[in-house]
Amino acid sequence: MKEISEQAEQETVTEVRAEKTDIPETQRGKHRRRLANGAVAGYWLAMFVGTHIPNPEAIIGPEVSDKLLHFVAYFVLMGLFAGRERLLGARWPAGRTLGRWLLLLTAYAAIDELLQAVPGINRHADLYDALADMAGAFVASILVFVWSSLANRGLSR
Repeated sequence: MKEISEQAEQETVTEVRAEKTDIPETQRGKHRRRLANGAVAGYWLAMFVGTHIPNPEAIIGPEVSDKLLHFVAYFVLMGLFAGRERLLGARWPAGRTLGRWLLLLTAYAAIDELLQAVPGINRHADLYDALADMAGAFVASILVFVWSSLANRGLSR
């Protein structure tokens, strides 16, 4: 008897929790869109600020490879683009979508390096930084493409 009343009480608690967290699908979509767009925009803004701070060695330290930082920054940005697409859509991005993002990030890497050559910023443009940026975005896009192929075949979720 005690077992039945505990089970009924547990079901009631579960129903109440479900009612409290029941957000209409349209609101959930808006929340996802805001979260996804905010994550990409916030990270990209932080990258822009980080690559235009005068004398970054004073903040980061000379022992950290700036090429590695460039690679990782663009790798993560491409991952955020892919995560945004997955969060807002039904599938992981592949093919043309990844190609467009790769072109976008390649163009941004070149523009970013050119902007660092502007006098007064106390930075310098470096072709190898741009290449590290492109490599990070490229490697991430390859991984997303492979993951997408597996996920779209039903081998991964």
